[in-house]
Amino acid sequence: MRKLQSLKVKIPFFVMLLVTVMTIILVTLLIRIGSQGIRSSAIFGFESTTKVYARMINVWLEQSIYTSEAISRGYPQLITFLQDRTAENRVLLETSLKNVVENNSNIQGIVVLDSTGNVVADSLDGKVVNSSSTRNFGGTPLWQKVMSGQSAVLSTVDPSPADNTKYVVKIFSPIKNSAGSVVGAISTMIDWLGFIDKELNLVKFGNTGHPFIVDPERWIIADPVPSHVRSEVLRNADYIQYAVANESGYYEFKSPFNGKDSIATFYKEPVSGWTVVMSIESDELFSHINTMKKYAIIGTIAILIIASIVIVFYISRITNILHLLAVDLTILSKGDLSWSTPPGFENRKDEFGEIAVALINILDQLNEKVRIVYDSAYTVKASANEVAQGNIDLSNRTENQASGLEETASSMEEIASTIKSSAEHTLEGNNMMINSKKAIEEAGRIIEESTQNIEAVYESSSKISAITKIIEDIAFQTNILALNAAVEAARAGEQGRGFAVVASEVRNLAQTTQTSVKDITSLVADSEEKIAAATETARESKEIFQNLRAQIEETAKIMQDLSSTAMEQQAGVDQVNIAITQMDMTTQQNAALVEESTAASEALFSQAEELVTAMEFFKLRGSNVKKNITKVERKKSSPTTDSKAVQENKPAAAQKSSSAPKAPKKPELKSPIKKHHEEKITPQVSSRTVKDNEFGNTFDTSKDTSDGFESF
Repeated sequence: MRKLQSLKVKIPFFVMLLVTVMTIILVTLLIRIGSQGIRSSAIFGFESTTKVYARMINVWLEQSIYTSEAISRGYPQLITFLQDRTAENRVLLETSLKNVVENNSNIQGIVVLDSTGNVVADSLDGKVVNSSSTRNFGGTPLWQKVMSGQSAVLSTVDPSPADNTKYVVKIFSPIKNSAGSVVGAISTMIDWLGFIDKELNLVKFGNTGHPFIVDPERWIIADPVPSHVRSEVLRNADYIQYAVANESGYYEFKSPFNGKDSIATFYKEPVSGWTVVMSIESDELFSHINTMKKYAIIGTIAILIIASIVIVFYISRITNILHLLAVDLTILSKGDLSWSTPPGFENRKDEFGEIAVALINILDQLNEKVRIVYDSAYTVKASANEVAQGNIDLSNRTENQASGLEETASSMEEIASTIKSSAEHTLEGNNMMINSKKAIEEAGRIIEESTQNIEAVYESSSKISAITKIIEDIAFQTNILALNAAVEAARAGEQGRGFAVVASEVRNLAQTTQTSVKDITSLVADSEEKIAAATETARESKEIFQNLRAQIEETAKIMQDLSSTAMEQQAGVDQVNIAITQMDMTTQQNAALVEESTAASEALFSQAEELVTAMEFFKLRGSNVKKNITKVERKKSSPTTDSKAVQENKPAAAQKSSSAPKAPKKPELKSPIKKHHEEKITPQVSSRTVKDNEFGNTFDTSKDTSDGFESF
C-alpha cells in the first residue's frame, strides 16, 4: 500500500492516464474523420461504377438502334410491301428479313408494322402476324414517337416469339418513303439474354455486390440471380421504388432476403428509361473502415505501451533524485548538519541543480547560525544568574517599604471613618429637615385648598339667598293674583263659586310658600355668617403655615451647608486615602515586579540550560557540539538558593515591622482600582519542558505575562 502512495507510481499513472485519454480521443476523431472519408470515397466509386454500367447499356442500345434504323432504311422491300401488300412482295420481304436475322446473331427477329401499328409481316414465318397475343402499339406514346420519325425502345423486355426461353428488347424504327413520310415501322427484336450473359452477368463487385436493371414499372429485367427477375418482393422493395423515382443517387436499406445492412447506387439510362442499380452489403463496401479501425487500435496500443515504458523510465530517474532528497532531509530533521549534497548535483542545469545549490547554502547558514546560538545561550545563562542576585536585594527593600505604607494606610482609614460618620449624621439631619419642609408644604397646600373650598361655599350661599328672594317675590305675586281671582269669582256669583275655591287654595299655597322661603332665607343667612367666620380662620392658618415654611427653609439651608462641608472634608480625606492606597499599590506592584523579575530570571536561567541542551542536538561539520562548547560554571549562590533566602528574609522584615507601635486595626478599605491592579500584576510565570522526538528537550512557556519579560 505504501508503494502505491509513492510518486514513482502516482506520477506515471496520472501521466499515462492523461496520455491514454488524449490518444483515445485523437484516434477516435481520426477514425471518425477517416471513416467518413472512406465511406464517401466508397460510395462515390460505387456510383461511378454504376454510371459506367449504365453507359455500357446506353452504348449497346444506341448500337442496336443504329442497326434497326439501318435495316429500316436499307431495304426497299419494306416500302414496296407496305405500298403493295401482295404475296410476292411478302415473300421477298420475309426472305430479306430472314437473311438479316441469320447474318446478325444479336437479332432474334424482325416485325413489320403498318402506319396504324398493326403487324403485317415478320421474319419468323408468320408467328407474330398470326399470333393472337400480338400487341397493337397504335396510339401509344411509343408509336407516336415512331410516327414522328424517331426510333424508340420498348420500356420492358418480352419473351422471344422464336424461343420462349429467351427475352428480347424491341426497338422500333420508322420506315420512310421517298418523300420522307413515315409509312410504317419495323420492330427489331434484340437478344437481351445474350447481352446480359456476355456483359452483365460476368460483372461481380466483391462477394455480395452485383448490378441489375429495373424497368420503369419497377420490374427486375436483368439480374445475375435468376430468382430476382420479375420478383414481386423486389418490385415492392423500398430501395427499388426510390431508385425508379429518382435519376441517380444511393440508398441504404436492409436486404429483404437476409436482413443485412446494404447500400444501392443507381443511375437512370436515358434512352430506355431503365434504372441501372448496383447493390452490395455495407460490411463489404466499408470493410476498409473496419480494417482501418483495427490497425488504428493496434497502433494506439503499441504507442501507449512504448510511451508507458519511456515515461516510467524517465519519471523513475526523477523520483530517484526525489528519494535521495527525502533521505537528506530526514538526516537534517535529526539535527545532523555535517552532511552535504552528492558531488556534482550543484552543477546540474535543471531545477534539481537549483535545489542542490539551495541546500548547500542552507547547510552553510545553519552551521554558522547554530554556532552563534551556542555562544549566545551560555552568555544568556550567566547574565540571568546575575540578574537574579540583584532582584533578591531589591525584593528585601521593597518589602520594608510596603510595611511602612501599610501602617500609614491604617491610620488614614481611622480618620476617614470618623469623618465619614459625621458626614453621614449631618446628611441624615439635612434629610429630616427636607422631609419636614415637605410636610409643612403639604399641610399649607391642604389648608389653602380648604380656604378655597369654604370661599366657594360662601359664594354658593349668596346665590341661594338670591334664589330664595326670587321665590318669595313669586309667592307674593301669586297671593295677589289669587286675591284678585277670588274677587272676580265673588262678582260672578254662583257661576264663579268653583273658581273661588281654586283661588282660595292657590292663595293658601302661596302663603305657605312665602312662609317657607322666609325660613330658608333665615337659615341661609345664618350659614353665611358661620362660613364667613370659617373662611377668616382658614386665612389666618394659611399665614401661620407660610411663616413656618420660611423658617424651615432657612433651617434646611443651614443643614445643607453643614452637610456640604462634611462631604468636602470626607472627599479630602478620601483623596488622601486614595493617594496612600495608590502608593501602597505602587509598592505592591514594585514588589510583584521584583518577584516576577526574580521568577523570570530563574526561568531565563532554566531556559538557557534547556537551550544549551537543545543545541547539543545538532551535529556540526568537523566536530561535536559537546566537545566544542566550554561549559560555564555556576556561581556559588544559585538563583534557587537566593530565592530561598528571600523567603527567609520575609518573616524577619515582618517581625521588625510588628515591633513598631501600631494603631488599632480598622477594617481594610478595598479599592476597586487596587483590586483590579492586584489581579492584573499577580505573577504567573509557569514553564514546562516538552520532549520532542526530533529536537530533544525544548523549553515552552505556556502562559504569557504582561511584566515586560519574554520567554527565551
